[in-house]
Amino acid sequence: MDEDQLHQLISKYLNGTATAQEREQVLAWYREHNEQTVEWPAEQVDERQEIKNRVFAHLQQHIQQEQEGSYHLGRWLAAASILLICTFTYLYKTKIYYWLIPVKQQYAVTQYGEHKIITLPDSSKVLLAGGSRLQYPNHFRGNTREISFSGEAFFNVTKDKKHPFIIHTGTVSTKVLGTTFDLTAYKEQQAITVTLLTGKVAFSDSRNTVTILPNQRAVYVKQTGRIAKEDYPDAQKMLARSNGNYEYDSVPVSEVINDLRHNYNLNIVVNGDAGNCQFYGRLKAGESSDTFLKKMCMIMNATLDKKGNTYIISGGGCMDK
Repeated sequence: MDEDQLHQLISKYLNGTATAQEREQVLAWYREHNEQTVEWPAEQVDERQEIKNRVFAHLQQHIQQEQEGSYHLGRWLAAASILLICTFTYLYKTKIYYWLIPVKQQYAVTQYGEHKIITLPDSSKVLLAGGSRLQYPNHFRGNTREISFSGEAFFNVTKDKKHPFIIHTGTVSTKVLGTTFDLTAYKEQQAITVTLLTGKVAFSDSRNTVTILPNQRAVYVKQTGRIAKEDYPDAQKMLARSNGNYEYDSVPVSEVINDLRHNYNLNIVVNGDAGNCQFYGRLKAGESSDTFLKKMCMIMNATLDKKGNTYIISGGGCMDK
């Protein structure tokens, strides 16, 4: 009996469709292989116990149903022991393991103005900025560690060469082994960027792949579907962002406004020439949004008004550095 046939027999037994002849085949297999060492299929102790509980419960149900039938209780108990050994010996390599211990998807969501730190099953850390969404399994299974993400986050990925870490973001993916980087992928923005601090990252869509190294970043423009790689000496500043410190060195005002919207849950309207400026300045952790907006408008010679919950920046012009 090959392994696929054995898997099918065990599966049929568990769902109650095995015939008497098929049960005899399992018995015959066991008599041939009763010297084999039993190996646990699950890596975690709690997973092992859950497997045992489910298998025993299933077998006990079958035994009770058949006690008054043609099979003697002792024969059922023997069959239960055999099935337990067969299952535990081969479970990790079969679909039965996935049936017994299914992967459950977890979700972490931040509202605008909210931040969270998420620890993944492999001990990787994800620092979520406002307006972000993370989907990940309760335990990684197989040859890869895969998650889905939108928004902005700083990732500190646990190194594991045998199990690449892959982040799916719409039509693009980011593949790493162990590294630290910032990923910005808000649905409403026109570009997705990966900025690398340490390690190595492969950033790809369905057609192209770009590999970046520390102090580089990859930019995917949604409208054109093109990926560009560029040097980014200020990559370490991305770590400061995850701690609430934003440094702007010739950054478009529109990007600054987006940061304020995501991290302070602000509604901001920009009128006039100020929207075309490059901004230089710093937003410190704990600094009030009102204070920063007043400082920014003063630098750009713009005016700041507030109507209800909306801030309005008007006029102004660009200042040289």
